[in-house]
Amino acid sequence: MDKCRDHDKKVKFFCEDYSKLCCNTCAFIHRKCENVNELASLSSQEGLELEDLNHMLLKLETETCSIISDCNLSEVALSETNANIPKQVDEMKDRIIEIFDKAKSRMIEEAENFKDEEMKRLGERRKVTSNEDIHELLPVSSALVKHGTPQQKIDHLTHFERENKIYRNPYH
Repeated sequence: MDKCRDHDKKVKFFCEDYSKLCCNTCAFIHRKCENVNELASLSSQEGLELEDLNHMLLKLETETCSIISDCNLSEVALSETNANIPKQVDEMKDRIIEIFDKAKSRMIEEAENFKDEEMKRLGERRKVTSNEDIHELLPVSSALVKHGTPQQKIDHLTHFERENKIYRNPYH
């Protein structure tokens, strides 16, 4: 807009009181206004201000773009982290199950080993304390206790000890 709307002449002034661009004729009409200035003098001063404003806006635009970029990266990272949570929890659950399975296997193995050792020990104890031997010896021993002579009792005890290498309960 280089020409005045009212007079179709070149604009050379600016009336700040009415915020209006003015030609020579308009400037004459606005001569009573306090702030009518030539555009040439205003444009060099405002040009510097406009240039400073432009630099500041460019700097703000760069900073804004950087902030927006950082926000976008943070959103992506947060989304990826949240998306990975179920997988990470499943992996932890699998590791815990694996640990429990190993512990269970180890406990079962140890229990079986203990059972085998205990069964072997009980078998040996059972062998040592067999009822068959007692049932065979009990009638003879009972008869000797009731009716035997001291000599028969000693002979029987000595024979019994030799044969059984002192048959005594090792658990008493």
